[in-house]
Amino acid sequence: MSADQPRNLLRIAPALATLALTAMCAFAADTPATDSSPSMTEKIKELPEKAKDMMKSKFSKADKDHDGTLDKDEAKAMPQVSANFDAIDTDKDGTVSADEVKAYGQFAKRDKDTDGTLDKDEAKGWTPVSTNFDAIDTDKDGTVSLVEVNTYMMAHSSHSAKTK
Repeated sequence: MSADQPRNLLRIAPALATLALTAMCAFAADTPATDSSPSMTEKIKELPEKAKDMMKSKFSKADKDHDGTLDKDEAKAMPQVSANFDAIDTDKDGTVSADEVKAYGQFAKRDKDTDGTLDKDEAKGWTPVSTNFDAIDTDKDGTVSLVEVNTYMMAHSSHSAKTK
């Protein structure tokens, strides 16, 4: 390699970068922003249902005694549940139901400031909570805790575990 070759590479590097960027832009312009084919649309619609099924399957496998709840030992099969067991077990009965786990996941996803409560803005998009916010907020502090959410959901749901 001669002494001039590195300098020549430095001179053409911007041109190569521009060429590469132009090629990527041209490719992007020819590629639709979204795939509206029915198969892709259907696959996207199925994702939440598949996630629910996967969680139910994991929960069922972890529930060794098939009582509809996980104790601390059973929860070890689900590391996220085990790590947050006490927070998820809002009724403090020493077990967590699938409903408690589901509510914890929804709650944690929306608690943007991670203060352990949801205000009305954070609750938006979680229809059962946002539409019943004032009823769930039993201490009337303008926020709802996971305990308040689970207490309300369990009182108004036929889906909680039979032993709860």
